[in-house]
Amino acid sequence: MRTRWLGWSVVFAGALGCGYFSQSTSSAPSSSSASVADAPSSSRIDGLLDAAWAQKGLTPAPEVDDATFLRRVSIDLLGRIPTSDELRAFQRDTAPDKRGRSVARLLDDPAHARHLARTWDRILLGPEVKNRQVDRGALRRWLEGRFASDAPWDETVRQLVAAEGTTSAGGSRKEAMLDDEPSRGTAESDAGVNGATNFALRYAKSPEDMAGQTSRVFLGVQIQCAQCHDHKTEKWTRDDFRGLSASFLRMRVSPVDKTKQAMAVYEVTSIDKPARRVMKNESTAEIAKFAPRALDGTALAEGDPRKALGVWMTSPENPWFSRAIVNRAWAELMGQGIVDPVDDLRPTNEAVMPEVLDALAEDFEAHHFDLDWLYTAIATSKAYGRALGPRGADPRTALFSHAALRPLASDVLLDSIFVATEVGDRIAEKAPERAEAIKTAVRRKMSFVFDEDAESNAEGYDGTLQQALFTMNGALPAAATAYADGSVLERLLQSNDDDDAIVTELYERTLGRAPTAVELARAKAFLDDPADDAGAPRPRDMKRTEGKKAKKRAGPALPAAAARSTARTPRQRAYEDLFWALLNSSEFSFRK
Repeated sequence: MRTRWLGWSVVFAGALGCGYFSQSTSSAPSSSSASVADAPSSSRIDGLLDAAWAQKGLTPAPEVDDATFLRRVSIDLLGRIPTSDELRAFQRDTAPDKRGRSVARLLDDPAHARHLARTWDRILLGPEVKNRQVDRGALRRWLEGRFASDAPWDETVRQLVAAEGTTSAGGSRKEAMLDDEPSRGTAESDAGVNGATNFALRYAKSPEDMAGQTSRVFLGVQIQCAQCHDHKTEKWTRDDFRGLSASFLRMRVSPVDKTKQAMAVYEVTSIDKPARRVMKNESTAEIAKFAPRALDGTALAEGDPRKALGVWMTSPENPWFSRAIVNRAWAELMGQGIVDPVDDLRPTNEAVMPEVLDALAEDFEAHHFDLDWLYTAIATSKAYGRALGPRGADPRTALFSHAALRPLASDVLLDSIFVATEVGDRIAEKAPERAEAIKTAVRRKMSFVFDEDAESNAEGYDGTLQQALFTMNGALPAAATAYADGSVLERLLQSNDDDDAIVTELYERTLGRAPTAVELARAKAFLDDPADDAGAPRPRDMKRTEGKKAKKRAGPALPAAAARSTARTPRQRAYEDLFWALLNSSEFSFRK
């Protein structure tokens, strides 16, 4: 059986052109050009890029078709693929400004704030680990609230750097670990909690780590290289590093509730001078000899040095702050930063298009550090809508004249599986008491298996065998594509006997486009001649073949009612194969 469904995965991937992508995405005439006129900064971006391409003799890739654009922008702004209904509505829209309006709609969607909250949770705190001290759920909810209200970025950063208050509402550690969705908490449950304090709590034991993380993340300056010695290639000295680190010595973290098996609660406060324990520690005592100061030497000794540092960092006169977030946003949407890595803006790390970076940073400040404005400016540019370039081409070397092919992050891949298959709804219906636990466990398992760096670009991506086995043999993809009670397949096959319509629906759900004539013919030929052994691997099959260790690696058990296939006919099982093959294709798991 496995030979057959593995074979069909390859066959369908080959037919899709997604076993290994053809880098020239098909383009079709679209009516999006007028939307660019409504975004002056988009025109400024395109003008600068057009001039650079002409000077270098570069021919930009054509504009992508509407289906590719919607899938791309939904992945980038919502962290998931579009639904088939969203795709069809977008394609029916004939207005000339529909792409610009779609960007505005997605930025207003609550999923955008959730997606950014998850992204910045990883950037600020690093990979998820079992930790009952740092309440990541509280931080994510705080971040989501900031992004949802379109709070100015400079204000958000000042609040993170100088946060004071209670870190968590406490309660069961098990329940806190289930708080996968930032929006699952409520204003009432977070009453009296300042989720931003968890950033300070994460690095509270090491002012050096706090200084290095703050500088790297918000300014793109890797001052941590000067922790042990003067920087070998840049101007930073060890004294510069100690002065910045001293800004975080006047912070006290006091336990409020450290009950075992419960989420710990701490109070973060600013104090007038370093605590006694700081002076007893050899490393921090050495730092305490230095007066708090910013990277340019500005003294921060008056009042709370963390607040003074936040003000200095976010000042329009700061040469790094706006450029750092603009470069990050550019990398999120364009695949790579104008400066790469995104957190290394040193002078010797040359930007490929410094004029674009400077222009966007200038306009970002003029628009009061509005992140929605920044994402709109980039996503409505003609450059953002370009197709993929030649295979192996580097977007930065080509001055972003074509798009970058990159894999979906693990949480984006998981949410896209939920959207395509609606398996999350089935889990919630069949096992409401375990739904959150299952979703959280799957998300954490995928994050561990994919071992992602939240700040790296996707160039040179090389998937691992463990990742392939997780997606191909895991219980979730098999259950998601099963013909089961309440499943997408059951609903489609019971309400429609038109294979053309059903196959098209499955393609639109997974790949965000209709099948080509060749793909449709291949799929129908397979469906017309199904074998008795057809059927993707199902959870019940794996339970008989996997050992205990293998089961543990495969992730959490899904409720039988949501996972068990009820397919009885060869045709039903063949449709399971088709759905599973599409879900496991390269085209599904990549953003192009």
